[in-house]
This record gives sequence, C-alpha cells and structure tokens, in this order.
Amino acid sequence: MAAVSVVLVLNTHRAEGSYVLGRLAAEQTALHDEKVTLQAELDRLESPETLAKAARKLGMVPAPSTATLRLSDGAITGVASMSDGGRTITVDLPATGVADPAGTAASD
Repeated sequence: MAAVSVVLVLNTHRAEGSYVLGRLAAEQTALHDEKVTLQAELDRLESPETLAKAARKLGMVPAPSTATLRLSDGAITGVASMSDGGRTITVDLPATGVADPAGTAASD
C-alpha cells in the first residue's frame, strides 16, 4: 500500500511538472513572438527614411556639408556650411555657462 502511495505521489509531481513546463514553453513562445514584433517595429522606426520624414516634420533640412571634431586633439575636419534658406541659430556660452539665444554674450 505504501508503494502505491509513493508511486501516486511521484506521478502527481511528474504531471504537475509537465503542466508547468508546457505553460512556460507557451509563455516563452508568446514572448519570443512579441520580441520579434517589437524588433521589427524598432527597425522600422530607426530606418533612415522614417528618421528623415520625422526630421522634415520638425523643419530640419539636410546639411550640404558637415564638419567633425576629433576629441583626441580637438582638430576640426571638413567644412560645415549653412543649409539653403534655412533659419540659423547661434549659441554663445558666456562665462556663466548659460546659452544666450540672441548669440551675444552679456557683459558682466
């Protein structure tokens, strides 16, 4: 009788483990599907076409040429030029470290 009880308990635990394993496998599949869907959406949003469209909505225009700053020695490479007919903004950071939207530093 004790052996039958032990077998019954072992079978019950095995069936419970099998049920949990099946539930977790289904959850893993659902999470994988969600990950694939989200990655596809992220890839679409990060695409150059989508970013360019969002930039145009903000009134941004492509730069005709760019310049870069090499941080190791501060060298500037390339020549930056203004975009055609666009509004320009000059930012000057006076000793206070606060941007002056007019482009002129306030005298102390």
